[in-house]
Amino acid sequence: MNLKRRAKLLSRITFLILAQQNLSGATLTAAHRGARHLSLGLRLTNPTEMDRALKMSEAIALASNSENVLAGRQLGLIVYQFQLAQGFWESYTIADLPTPQAVGLAEQHRPVAFELDPPHALIAGSTGSGKSETVKTVLLSLMRSYSPDELQLVLVDPNHDYSDFDNVAHLAIPIASNPEAIQRALAYANLELVNRIEANNKAAKLLVVAIDEAETDIALGDTVNLELARNIGKRGRAYRVHLLIASQKPTQKTLAGLVDQCLNRFVGLVANANESVYLTGHSGLEAHKLTGKGDFIHIAGPDIARFQVAKTGPKDFDRLERAEIKPVKVEPDLIILPDGQDASTGGRPALKVDPVLAARYLWYNPNAISITRGQEEFNLNRRAHNLHKAFAIELAAELKRLRKGMMV
Repeated sequence: MNLKRRAKLLSRITFLILAQQNLSGATLTAAHRGARHLSLGLRLTNPTEMDRALKMSEAIALASNSENVLAGRQLGLIVYQFQLAQGFWESYTIADLPTPQAVGLAEQHRPVAFELDPPHALIAGSTGSGKSETVKTVLLSLMRSYSPDELQLVLVDPNHDYSDFDNVAHLAIPIASNPEAIQRALAYANLELVNRIEANNKAAKLLVVAIDEAETDIALGDTVNLELARNIGKRGRAYRVHLLIASQKPTQKTLAGLVDQCLNRFVGLVANANESVYLTGHSGLEAHKLTGKGDFIHIAGPDIARFQVAKTGPKDFDRLERAEIKPVKVEPDLIILPDGQDASTGGRPALKVDPVLAARYLWYNPNAISITRGQEEFNLNRRAHNLHKAFAIELAAELKRLRKGMMV
């Protein structure tokens, strides 16, 4: 069955299901195809019945033998998106995109662009969603849209997934992959922001800080790193410093205070409906029913589009300008945030060792005291626990050295 006949059949089935629920009077006003779905737009005679019509997606899916039907509101219409059989799926490459800013194609081959407004972006999706490929496509879009004189990139790559970008001329510093390099990279970006704020420089070249696997311990799971990123999210917009956060499972717990700053969202396949609502900001988008492998939803304010991310290839990376990228020497503990806070303590007052608590750690053997015990028994957070544990271990070693010296 060709797609045109399929669309007619789906519309008849949809009207039958709606009529069975006394939702008659709907008219078909639009029918489009996306890379992996057919979209039918219906206008209801009685708009107050919209919520009931939205709840019919599962019944329509069963009646039409469609694996998934997504239902949502769009410009006064109720839109049903019917997942196509794999034989009808389309895929795209960078060569298929009409503009350098485009990262994929939505319905009717409409380009979806990556823009720095809203200023901070989130790319989220579980394993199999195509998140990493989406990040590569977005980075290529930026490099195709801006010259190295117009845009610099700081790239945090904990899993070594972005070697294709080694030594590209857009890099401000080498790609950061180990814990020390990652903290230096975020410190560098933060210091650049501080310098721009102090000079009131709002015309400097664009600086994009891209952080993949952001929720991991060596990326933004580290308290200092998270605070540095949040500082950029809070103050960067006016000074042309932007965040691009990529994560398999961003939550308020793993990326506290940061997800809400990223209003330019690209959401792929996620684990469940709750994650879809949290990441898209909409209850009806159902990102947990996407097909994966580059099937994404773009949300930027009121604009919502389901689209297929364009795939990258070796030729796309071969075209990038390369240069020698030299490392920078930036120590996080030398950075002062614009409000006078110390970045090395996460923007909070510096921690001090409590002699009583340090003595308890020493007495009970600091190596045997876990973070959980530190929280439950000594009422210390992770940073304070680590500080007292390290102090007690160092003190024990020094006492041992002194005793050994006295015995000689």
